[in-house]
Amino acid sequence: MLSSDNGWTDSIATLLSIGLFLPSLLPITAYFRNKHPQDHGEPQADIVSESDRRQVGLKTHRSIILAMQMHRSNLLALLLFASSVTFGSLPVSAQGAAPAATANAADTVLHAAALETLIPSSVFFNGQSATVQKRNSGGVRFAGGAMMFVTKVDTGGYSTSIQERYQAYLVTEVAITFGKNSLPPGAYGVGFINNNQFVVMDIGGHDLFLTESQRDDAMSRPTPLQVLADRAPKSYRLYSGKTFVTFSPASNSGK
Repeated sequence: MLSSDNGWTDSIATLLSIGLFLPSLLPITAYFRNKHPQDHGEPQADIVSESDRRQVGLKTHRSIILAMQMHRSNLLALLLFASSVTFGSLPVSAQGAAPAATANAADTVLHAAALETLIPSSVFFNGQSATVQKRNSGGVRFAGGAMMFVTKVDTGGYSTSIQERYQAYLVTEVAITFGKNSLPPGAYGVGFINNNQFVVMDIGGHDLFLTESQRDDAMSRPTPLQVLADRAPKSYRLYSGKTFVTFSPASNSGK
């Protein structure tokens, strides 16, 4: 299909070239008509002098150059038009596949700057509200556009027992998993606690599950809270200092 269309375009180019440059050949025709009038059934003319030949040849040369200059832009415009008509009618597969990369083609780790306008100034948990630390936040925009984010919370107004467990606020639009534990979409309180444990609580402060946390001594620039990609595909790490827990989107989750 593509080769036949190229041949059709070449044919148009040839015809256009001939048609557009025919006017430039008229001076040459006139010259030979004067030189050999008997070939055209006309009365015998005087023999053309050498100077006349030179003048005719010079005029012919100038006419050809002028014609080329006049018709060059028209020829290119017509050729481009013919090409656009030809290739514009080709199926998408023949024109080339669209770029694979799109805004939501792959998961994207979100840092604090990207979440600045998305995270509220304060959040509700266990009967009261507390301000958040937007500078200490992170998240992931999953393929399809769904998001999850976690932000550090100022828990000074809570009791000591809650402060020990409630350190950050987690919001997710899709189900995610921590180890073998699945967490449906919603808002939760989370924290790293003793004995290498990570706790997830509902909005009322009730424990939903515990999962094991790990320590990354190779972390060169620890922060109070951040999200980074894990070594495993589609897996991420939620860090508090050098301690982290891994999570990933649940199977078939997303928008």
